[in-house]
Amino acid sequence: MHSALLASGVAAAGLGSFFACLSMLVKRKIALRRRKAQKSLGVTDGSIGGLVVLESSELQKRFVSSLVVKSQTCNGLADEGLGRVWALGLGSVDELLVKAGLKGRVTAAGIVCARKRWSLSFAFFGFLLGFLFSELLALLLLCVGFFAGWRLPVVALKREKQARSDSVERDLARMLEVVVLGLRGGLSFDQSISYYAEYFSGGLAASVSLAQTQWSFGLLGREEALFALADSYDSRLVREAVDSISRSLRYGTSLADDLSDLAVSVRARRKARLEEAVAKAPVKMLLPVGTLILPAMLILVVGPILLDLMNRF
Repeated sequence: MHSALLASGVAAAGLGSFFACLSMLVKRKIALRRRKAQKSLGVTDGSIGGLVVLESSELQKRFVSSLVVKSQTCNGLADEGLGRVWALGLGSVDELLVKAGLKGRVTAAGIVCARKRWSLSFAFFGFLLGFLFSELLALLLLCVGFFAGWRLPVVALKREKQARSDSVERDLARMLEVVVLGLRGGLSFDQSISYYAEYFSGGLAASVSLAQTQWSFGLLGREEALFALADSYDSRLVREAVDSISRSLRYGTSLADDLSDLAVSVRARRKARLEEAVAKAPVKMLLPVGTLILPAMLILVVGPILLDLMNRF
């Protein structure tokens, strides 16, 4: 009895330490691979090939890249009968693709192909893993794996949308300040914003350059291009900046003063949002701490005391 309790305590402590070390090694390897890939491509702003790279997940970039590849190789599949079955729930995916900056590169057919491949693969490996223990667990993991693979493409797109929104809010204040400097230096709005698009890198600079090209060549009006730029991001701050620019250009008010105040407001609101996210971190850590670390520590601390009490009585 005593030896079994001691063995279970040692096993729990060893298992917790193993998973903690494994998690640290995996995170370090992912960070090294990300920095190596960005260095080889000359990218330092968190994007590779026009796709936002989440700093916390290398798998996110792979999933999104896989969707792009599938969209290029699976044209027409969504029109077939089997494709319609796998395409359930994709009626509003077009807006999600626009907000994620993947409109034209990821299609519904590509999502259908990815769903089919990932659902069947996850279900197969879940069944094999569960079959090692019991038939009931094999059936359960098969269903869980199938549902996880089914949801994975949409989840990857939503995370890409959120990453793109965070990226543009980080660069928005800098863009506004560059435009303000240009306006106060005697340049027009078009010249000021062209300097930002030319000398700065990142997703927002590329989007601004595209919008300026559209209204410069008469493909779209200036306001129409700016509002299309705002619609391509899931960010209220970008919408407010575009509204302020459009209103100042239309009514002739002081654009430099308005954008200067807006830049200060953007920085303050982004700082408040980051502080809120930091404040939520301890709450999110309660689950892994309570399920992985705390039980092992309790067994290590309380185990010897229980053994001593059992020996005395």
